[in-house]
Amino acid sequence: MKSFVMKRKTTGSTLTLSAFALSMVFTLGLLNTSCKENPTTKSEVAKSAVAKSTVAPIGKPAVKKSKVAKVIFIGKKEACDCTRKRVDDSWKALQSAISGKGTVPVERLAVDVDKVEVAGYRKMRAIMVLPAIYLLDKAGALVKLLQGEVTVEQAKKAMGG
Repeated sequence: MKSFVMKRKTTGSTLTLSAFALSMVFTLGLLNTSCKENPTTKSEVAKSAVAKSTVAPIGKPAVKKSKVAKVIFIGKKEACDCTRKRVDDSWKALQSAISGKGTVPVERLAVDVDKVEVAGYRKMRAIMVLPAIYLLDKAGALVKLLQGEVTVEQAKKAMGG
């Protein structure tokens, strides 16, 4: 944990506070700005801070996930050996992941050939590494973007199963 060191100029003594302790002091000071609710003792300050906390429960998603209705797989036609292998392996993994999933349409594009079509998906979210696999809901909104080499397990998880 990072520590902050403050020195007093008059005596030269050193005071060290952890980042957590410093943030708690700052947070507790900001939480109680109302005169009516302003506690007077340290224990009242701590109780007030806990009562005002609005942290979501761990493991609960903030937004309900949409169902994947369409997959756009973007690779590259003219690629070096390592990129070609990554694209081909990810394509096979995606095919394995969607087999038995009913009828999820998959469109395969190449970034160096289908420039106009790919540009629209790049506006949704930028491509950092190929392949890029855009998972879309029935309205055409982005549910998830997978990039780089994708395993069967990763593809299944992203598809919701």
